[in-house]
Amino acid sequence: MDVPRQSSSVWRYGLGGLLLGAFGGWVLWGDAPPASDGLARDGGGQKTASAESALGAGQWRTQDTHSAESGSTTGNRKVDFLTEMRAGMKLVAEWDRLRRLHATIDLLDPAGVREAASQVRFLPANQRWTVAWVLGEHWAGSDPAAAMAYARELHPDEGGTAMMSGVFQKWAAVDPAGATAWIEALPPGLERNTFTRTLLQAITKGSPAAALEMAGRLKVDTREGDIIGGILSQWAADDPAAAASAALGLPLGNSRDNALSGIAGTWASHDPAAALAWAGQLSEAKIRREALVSAGAAWARNDPAAAVAWAQSGTHDPVTRQALLTRTLSEWMSIDPAAAQAEILALPAGRERETALSAAVLSLGRKDFSAALQLLGQLPAGRTRRDASHQLIYNSDAMIDPGAADQIYRTLQPSEQNNLAPNIASRMAQHDVGAALQWAEALSAGQARRQALNQVAQTWAQNDPRAALEWVLQNIPPTKDENPLHGPFSQWMNSAPDEALQWAMTLPAGDVRDQLGSGAVVILVSTEPERALAIFSSHLSPKAQAGAASSVASAWAQHDPAAALAWVAQLPAGGGRRSALSSAMGQWAESDPVAATGWLSRMPVGEERDAAVGAFSYRALNVDPESALAWAATIGNQSERANQIEGLAENWLRNDPAGARQWIQNTNQLPPDRKAQLLRE
Repeated sequence: MDVPRQSSSVWRYGLGGLLLGAFGGWVLWGDAPPASDGLARDGGGQKTASAESALGAGQWRTQDTHSAESGSTTGNRKVDFLTEMRAGMKLVAEWDRLRRLHATIDLLDPAGVREAASQVRFLPANQRWTVAWVLGEHWAGSDPAAAMAYARELHPDEGGTAMMSGVFQKWAAVDPAGATAWIEALPPGLERNTFTRTLLQAITKGSPAAALEMAGRLKVDTREGDIIGGILSQWAADDPAAAASAALGLPLGNSRDNALSGIAGTWASHDPAAALAWAGQLSEAKIRREALVSAGAAWARNDPAAAVAWAQSGTHDPVTRQALLTRTLSEWMSIDPAAAQAEILALPAGRERETALSAAVLSLGRKDFSAALQLLGQLPAGRTRRDASHQLIYNSDAMIDPGAADQIYRTLQPSEQNNLAPNIASRMAQHDVGAALQWAEALSAGQARRQALNQVAQTWAQNDPRAALEWVLQNIPPTKDENPLHGPFSQWMNSAPDEALQWAMTLPAGDVRDQLGSGAVVILVSTEPERALAIFSSHLSPKAQAGAASSVASAWAQHDPAAALAWVAQLPAGGGRRSALSSAMGQWAESDPVAATGWLSRMPVGEERDAAVGAFSYRALNVDPESALAWAATIGNQSERANQIEGLAENWLRNDPAGARQWIQNTNQLPPDRKAQLLRE
């Protein structure tokens, strides 16, 4: 069964991913790398296409291209899209991956892009975003409006969100006027704000002042600090005084404070005297302190001794002095650790010295772990030393060395060892699985050892899931409350589902196979429902089916709630079916409450309808509280109805006290004593 094509409104549910793309890696403030020839070659150096995909993807039509240098025409060279994408995404370096993707995608004409986009959902989940982004970026180079219209019709799991991000990134770069006109036609809301952000990033590269002017034209909320702050930061690099003047004109709030602090740091990197003079005359104590610390840190990167001497001067209040001293000494530690340590150890005993020592331990730990441990020993026992130990573990590359890891691990209290052992083991396993296993196995039996071994297996599975899972089976047997196979197996399912399933189905029948099979069904059901349901019915025990039905229904309902509910209706009657019904209905209530109520209205009275209405009303409360409560009032079971209405009223009070109080005062759905109690809370 194909994932259904949905209306343009469906893209809203992927906006979190779109925002992530707008701020992640090479998407932020930069273009995707240029296309390059990354196709495989035969022994004679000729470009070759990979073997046909096991999923049965057809051959892909590409544009005719002509080499001006050689005069040759490649013609309609056939490319197996999915195989090329998988091959490209296996490359380790990000730029190499992108060049390999471009080598195929840049040959596609618009019709070929459409065909390719329809196949993105067959890629592993961790590959879809990048491939869809490059597809959108490529198409936008020739027809951004058409590319955007197509991308908005795709479900996020088909790559729609990522494709929109790629389309608009390119559109804003090559045709800002057209991109602006498109944005202005959008209604106010998250969609418009998201694309406005990308447009302003592109304009800022050429003219921060123009970007700030455009932000005003598009009515960007000045509280959107990451947008306005990014513009002002770019501006400050060229004209800090003008940027500072513009920032001071912003409304009071965190966005303005952050912008002013950032400008102070940028300014001080070129002219510390002017930056400090400007920061020192700011009238608001909090932003003055933050701007001074930012400027002082920037100064310390160029002249740490002078910056630290200035920080210790008597002209600062105690809070500002502490903040300045900590930041400037930290910067000095990164430049000349020996000189900075001598300065810190010369400070008089007290809070100021302890804070500076803690920051120095973290800075030194990135370069010289043994020296950092020695410096850690200068701290008296207590909270500051404990926090410094934690930071050293989380941030030091020395954690890849079992000896160094054990050295600091033994200084921790037992409760801290339980919390931090998995982190140490994971850091170590990223570099040497064998060493990490040896370290974790040497720990005393208990929670810390088990959690550390689990984390090693999870990290190991990123590169060799079969070996990791087989080791777990032999060494960390699953318990009733914990299955260490689940994390590594889920990773394998997302990267190579066929191999993962084949391995899982070779396990002997029992709880372990049931648990892994259930997880596989949940992962597959949104994109390959027929295959997922075949596994559910053929490979899971009746007990496992009842336990997994709710999770399967919830996952499927995120993409096709009607189909999920139709499947639930065919399950054996009982608690498992009611739970699955509630899960699916809850998902539908969030994505399309109107359609969900249509389904509810056709359900016969009974326990299953009550369960479905309860799930619907709980999820719908955030969208339309009064309608949610009206539906809750139709629950047949009197006790369940009363509990549901009271629970909804309590949640509404927490989110919207005024609206909830008005409803409570006027409703006849609550007894008088309960109404009075709720109104007092």
